[in-house]
Amino acid sequence: MNAKITKNLENLAHNAPIDAPIVAPIDDAPRFSDRHVPPVLGLHDTRVSAYFQAGNGCDSDRARHGTVASHGTLSRLQWVLLSLLSGTALSACGGGGGGGGPATSGTPSTPAAPAAPAMVQKSGFVHNKPFSGGVAWLDVNNNQRIDEDDYRIPGQTNEQGRYSGQVPAEHQNKAVMVDTRNTKYAGQLPDTLLSVPNANIVSPITHGLARKSINRKDLPEQYNPLQENIYEETNDPIRKVVRKAVEKILPRISSQIKQNEDNIARNQNDIQQNTQEIDRLRAELKAELTALKQEIARQVEAIEYDPVVSVTDRARLDEGTLSGDTNIGVSFSVTDADSGDVGYRTPRVTVSGDNRFKLTGDLASGYQIVANARATFTSGETIDLRITVIDGNTSNRITKDVSFTVGDIEYPPTLTVSQARSRAIL
Repeated sequence: MNAKITKNLENLAHNAPIDAPIVAPIDDAPRFSDRHVPPVLGLHDTRVSAYFQAGNGCDSDRARHGTVASHGTLSRLQWVLLSLLSGTALSACGGGGGGGGPATSGTPSTPAAPAAPAMVQKSGFVHNKPFSGGVAWLDVNNNQRIDEDDYRIPGQTNEQGRYSGQVPAEHQNKAVMVDTRNTKYAGQLPDTLLSVPNANIVSPITHGLARKSINRKDLPEQYNPLQENIYEETNDPIRKVVRKAVEKILPRISSQIKQNEDNIARNQNDIQQNTQEIDRLRAELKAELTALKQEIARQVEAIEYDPVVSVTDRARLDEGTLSGDTNIGVSFSVTDADSGDVGYRTPRVTVSGDNRFKLTGDLASGYQIVANARATFTSGETIDLRITVIDGNTSNRITKDVSFTVGDIEYPPTLTVSQARSRAIL
């Protein structure tokens, strides 16, 4: 316990005047107060707080606050308790016999700046038909509304409806929303066109999936609405059929989705009316999508697939005249997905370009190109052949070319020995 406290205790014991002034703070800065002193001690006099703050508080506190002195008296018991408490306070401030830590200036340390989030590239497409000027956002708080908690993907959609930009990796799989108000479809689509998590496509169909007015199982199984851009070129016959059918039905779905959003907005306080509106829309969309599935199934069934030709080319032929038919190392197979259809006709297969060659084999076992017997070939001669497969139902032609050079036969060297007769010596 320090000397000042000891002296005060001695004076109190003999009813002597108190040495230390009781000083009260004149501002609202943080200070010791009654709430820091347990009420059971009965120390509710404002001078108790002043004692801690002034004569017996921390040096940094006295330096920080302006004070005004006043004197007063407390009971002996209160001063004893007060002196004991002030000893604890001194220890906390670095006083009280050196038990505390070093004095500090009181200036708080500056916290380290948070690390920048890891960023990744995210892109996708927006379509009713593709439109530019749309602003894409990540629905960070999952509330299907664009607000201050969401992350805007830089830029706007281009003429192909593509959005692209760097986004925080932790949010990259959040649902994408697109503000359509400054696009050519403003007023024809919901102001905020929705999608679902992990989707790259935003469309009236993804909006219906997000709002649960469209059920995924009601969509054609050949169509992936979350990843498939129906306006992207493709050579796959099934995808062509699916995309054309979806493109045809999309305007009707867009209109129904927009009408539903408007009706709900007008009747937002009428839960029963909104429920009826949602149920009506679901029924209408289900009927539309059922018709879409049936149409796609019919068109897929009617697709005529071209035969597929697979060639193994190990062509080799040496110069000379052939004594018999010779396999030159070129073989191929023909497969046709339509082979099980009613009315199917097998494809026709030919080889052309040089009448010294012909085909052997059949559709089931495969084909080989052979050189005819008694045909003559010259070293360095270039051979160009064309395999042609003609679809038996559509007459579509599939061609494959084979080209090689006739090789030079290396004959072993021939040794000729001539011997002159020796002449007799006479």
